[in-house]
Amino acid sequence: MKWNKSFSQIYENGVVGECPYCGSADTDYIYWEKKNGRGSLNVWCNSCGECVHADCGFIPKNRKCVNLGEEFEPQRKASTLLRTLRTG
Repeated sequence: MKWNKSFSQIYENGVVGECPYCGSADTDYIYWEKKNGRGSLNVWCNSCGECVHADCGFIPKNRKCVNLGEEFEPQRKASTLLRTLRTG
């Protein structure tokens, strides 16, 4: 998988690094905490639009994360993500 290096970098220091498809540094990520510190990860490139979603188990501390709690209401998730990305 082309994003594996980015997964490691995000886990270790919270930095995505360059897009493995186009080489752009305009990349970002967000963890989705479902419950008990476990969740998934989305990583994307703002330049070419390539992205990936991965279940990741435990989420490291001090990373950008949206806590979904017990509810998975789509509207709440979307508004929480937009608010998080705007405040960065």
